[in-house]
Amino acid sequence: MLESFIPEITFQIYSYISTYDIVHLGLASKRLRMLTDHPYSWRDCDLTISRPENALWTRAEIKSLIEPYAHLIYYMRISGVRDSVLQFILSHCDNLRKLTICGWVTLSDHSFTLPPTTILSLRTLIFIESPSLPNFITMEAKSMAKLLKHSPHLTQLLLGCDTQFKANTFLTEIENVLPESPLENFAFATKTEWLEEHLQRFQNTFTSLQSMCISHDILTEMDKENMEDCFEGWVNSKMPSEEDSFFISSDMALFKDRNTEVI
Repeated sequence: MLESFIPEITFQIYSYISTYDIVHLGLASKRLRMLTDHPYSWRDCDLTISRPENALWTRAEIKSLIEPYAHLIYYMRISGVRDSVLQFILSHCDNLRKLTICGWVTLSDHSFTLPPTTILSLRTLIFIESPSLPNFITMEAKSMAKLLKHSPHLTQLLLGCDTQFKANTFLTEIENVLPESPLENFAFATKTEWLEEHLQRFQNTFTSLQSMCISHDILTEMDKENMEDCFEGWVNSKMPSEEDSFFISSDMALFKDRNTEVI
């Protein structure tokens, strides 16, 4: 029956099923394989459904599933990642614009180890903890700084997990490796202390920054059922009502523009 539909309707149906299921549909017939191989089927890659909640992808599984289509993927949502999986995605999906990671066991520096000349196309990077997985991150501040250097187009970054970066160490690493960045919105969870001077240094480093949100637990304030809009919605809820104002929100300080005293 699916084969009798015009391509436009089939693509619309494809938009409601997971990437994993799309690949298996392509095995049913030559016509469905042709539609499965179409760039439109891979532009938005969803690897969060059709799997048990706490299941982890292996590198071999991800490679088998997306490698032939990696250059066609612009948007990806994936749950249950591990170091080797994240590294594979970053190193092979060279047109990836938005990556949302929903749950992991442990992510270390190895996840972000890329060749020095690598330039990622990422505009948005989001990490969301899963209540069914440990979600440990052991990445050092130096590795995050290098990731930002590999991502010269990144404008939105959400770390919805406790990074444990010490403010001074993180800022020093960024200042050492990052000549400039178009980063506009940055939100992260941390239990370490960020002082006014740290926020000011961050603001001076990222001259395009429009909003920065720091929280002890971002997840408690976000709609976990709406992963696609979680970053934009959370940041917008923190933004002041004044138009064209710069905003930094944290448990320690609130800046409303670049010339305003801490209140």
